[in-house]
Amino acid sequence: EPAVMKIASAALDCEAPPLQELPSGSATQLVRWLCIRGYLVECARAKDADELSVAVRDARFGMPVASAQVPLASEVKHGGQWLSCTAGSVTLLVDGHGTEVAAMRWTLPPFSLHLVIGAGEARARQVTKTAGQLTAVHEVAVGKRTLEDPAVEELFSAKRHKATDEALAKELQQRACPPSEALVDLVARRRCWASAAALLALPELDEALATQLLAADDQLEACLLAPAVRRPSTARLLESALADRLPSSLLPRLLEVLLEWLGAYRDCTEAEVAAAAPGIPARAEIVRFLAVLADGCLPSLLRLEGDLLERVKEELIFSAIDEDRNAKLHATVRAAARLGAEGLARQARDIAVEAVLVDF
Repeated sequence: EPAVMKIASAALDCEAPPLQELPSGSATQLVRWLCIRGYLVECARAKDADELSVAVRDARFGMPVASAQVPLASEVKHGGQWLSCTAGSVTLLVDGHGTEVAAMRWTLPPFSLHLVIGAGEARARQVTKTAGQLTAVHEVAVGKRTLEDPAVEELFSAKRHKATDEALAKELQQRACPPSEALVDLVARRRCWASAAALLALPELDEALATQLLAADDQLEACLLAPAVRRPSTARLLESALADRLPSSLLPRLLEVLLEWLGAYRDCTEAEVAAAAPGIPARAEIVRFLAVLADGCLPSLLRLEGDLLERVKEELIFSAIDEDRNAKLHATVRAAARLGAEGLARQARDIAVEAVLVDF
């Protein structure tokens, strides 16, 4: 029988907050849970109803985001276990008897709720802050001012550049200033590295703008490569962004830094590397970034020195060997731990030898 959908709430004001069940609006039966792009989807159906109620909640915060009704065949009223399959942005639901089918296309932005939370407070703060320090920067971000505006030039003068950069980085961390292409252009052109690092820490910043920030640090002196490698991204989008926005002149130095990081993991343990250099990405993240870089910048890589490419190949081979060895050791230790002393003793007692005489 399908489960009955129940919603509960709790006030997180103590160590063990109790859950309180909320009253249900109608006698609905939950037929399927779905996880779609960071959202939890509840598919429920009232008894003898000819439609499916779909409610979307944010998987992290539990807040309702959207809801809809999906029509079903009215002549079929039986329940049962429902099956689902998701491919891309389309989900197909089929009941256990194969008589009812429902298809849904999702257009949910992956980080919309993160932008909504606190946005009202941020907007109010910006409205009341009429003579604030970064008013000109906010107007650049929304397209009200140009990058060459005198007020913007004044903010990034030699005397005020550092203070403006730090203030902008703090507002970006608090999501008081929305990231936009105009803002990224301003940060990259003015070489505001604190603000660039804050932008790279935002998951809603797309791969193209993140690559533009990385390319602005042409000498790799601002430590933007580490957050660029660590940040989660879609491989196809990052590949396209690297191909379009990363200058080929930056590749040799970038590969040298990545090789130094891989060499550190080859010579030291992960704990030692994390203690000595906390900002270095994990080995798996470095290898993933190298793979995307090879796919996106292959023509430029082929024009580099052969010795550099050979070193990259050797480090990747060493990394693959280490990962394979670690996986085998982990499997061996896990299997040995499961056996235990009692299991080994039982195996020793159960050993038997059987002899068979065969006539020729």
